[in-house]
Amino acid sequence: MNKLQGFYRLRQGGLPAVPWQTFAPDTRLEEGILWTVRSAVERGDDQNLPRLVGAPAAEAETFAQGLLGELGPGSLVVYYPYFVAEKSGVIELSPFRTVIEAVRGDLWNLATGGEHDETVVITDEDVEVMGDEGFLSPTELDELADCALRARRRFRGELGRASALYLEWSYACKSDLQKRPIGPAQLVFYELRAV
Repeated sequence: MNKLQGFYRLRQGGLPAVPWQTFAPDTRLEEGILWTVRSAVERGDDQNLPRLVGAPAAEAETFAQGLLGELGPGSLVVYYPYFVAEKSGVIELSPFRTVIEAVRGDLWNLATGGEHDETVVITDEDVEVMGDEGFLSPTELDELADCALRARRRFRGELGRASALYLEWSYACKSDLQKRPIGPAQLVFYELRAV
């Protein structure tokens, strides 16, 4: 499953997904916030496709217009607001358990540094919390657990064909031009992978 397919599945699954849209030649982006623009393919590998992350509106529009021209008819370019993460993590859904891992800031801290602020393992019999219990507020933990349950139901076909499903998430805000958060943090999912 590539990035775009994951975006579609997250949206179809009723999870709070990245608010992506398809870029068209007449698209105008809101000034005053940063944007992410990605070229995309409906199917197949999307590793190393051109993208621009955290750019002002004018630069993002120019980049997207260039992609449309370069990739030609039928090309797909998507865009969404760049966000600043307060907390991030991964939900791992496997047949007999759900694992919620959380880290302060960007998911990069978890993926590259192996940092874990809090890990919650949920089985039919038990809930085990490791690390900084309370890093995730009760409201955040309830929301993540509810999304995990919803994903388990919605993606049971994928889960039946894979060892596990991974959902990447952040509590994040839109970003001003200096990469400072704007507004309250909201839960957003931006990756769904089967392994």
